[in-house]
Amino acid sequence: CAAGILGKRMSSFCARLFHRILYKARPTRQHYGRPLAVARPIYAAFFLGGLVSFLPWGQSEEEQIEQRKQVIQNEIARLFALRGLNSDVKVLKKSILVPGDNKTFPKDNNYAQLNYTCWFIDGSEFDSSRPDSEWPRPFEFKLGSELVMEGMENAVKSMSVGERAWVLVPPFLGFGDKEISSHGKTVPANSYLVFDIELLGVSRRPKFDFDDEEQPESD
Repeated sequence: CAAGILGKRMSSFCARLFHRILYKARPTRQHYGRPLAVARPIYAAFFLGGLVSFLPWGQSEEEQIEQRKQVIQNEIARLFALRGLNSDVKVLKKSILVPGDNKTFPKDNNYAQLNYTCWFIDGSEFDSSRPDSEWPRPFEFKLGSELVMEGMENAVKSMSVGERAWVLVPPFLGFGDKEISSHGKTVPANSYLVFDIELLGVSRRPKFDFDDEEQPESD
């Protein structure tokens, strides 16, 4: 009962405060040639409209996914100067977001620890090791073991510890000209892949003790 009364009082207080902010102004004060009492609701409407436009209210899950895909697709095109989804890139391309220490580079037979996200070139996510992913833990692999695709390994070898970069992998360094299924998703033939890789560390021995069932498969 007390909670209900308190709730009503708070609602009434908020309503009076909002009304005062919008309308309780001295009509003699001018703002850009308009009475402030008129200007305030106009500016409040602009503010609220802008706020709502940045929030996912009213968007379905599919619409939010499509919006994220478009953002990623635009960023891919910007970083790698692509003119469309039908890319003609023939080499591995890398765009450094955060530089590393420029001292510690992975070599064959080293173990690399990293976080990554992988997208198709249209912005749809293919795989990730980051906290909000299916495997929310860093990924580790031995360089030279052919555990990961050639493009990903080449990219990691070019990075120093602490570096974060986006890497565009052309088909011949990825899954090639055959359609495959991986991570429960179908990868079309001749697919370009984009990785967001953060190299966390390099060691001579495995740093993480994953069981065979727990170690996530990599691309």
